[in-house]
Amino acid sequence: MTNLSFHLAPNAPWVMLLVLSLAAILLGRWAYRFAVPPVPALARRTLTALRALALVALLWLIAQPVLERARGGRPHLVVLLDRSRSMRLPVAPGGPPRATVAQRAVDEIARAWHGRASVEVM
Repeated sequence: MTNLSFHLAPNAPWVMLLVLSLAAILLGRWAYRFAVPPVPALARRTLTALRALALVALLWLIAQPVLERARGGRPHLVVLLDRSRSMRLPVAPGGPPRATVAQRAVDEIARAWHGRASVEVM
């Protein structure tokens, strides 16, 4: 199951955004009212619509829209385990290898999250 939610990142006021969008549309219309040289009616309407659309799109992009998709089900936890040759070195002189200590930590994480999330070790 996937839920989609749309919101503006900084929680911009919707009313202000709608008023500014209306102002952008009016500005786009006003801009071609006094075209020099005169523009044919169809071109003027098309250019007005394109300019208004561009201004409204810019306003909405400035408001930082976010579309989130939340999935249902168990959470998934990914643990990265270093398997490089340096992990063969001891933690301290005479101590266990780093790989052993890291594996113990991964095992503790897996035990702690057992039943709450699926743990994948990479």
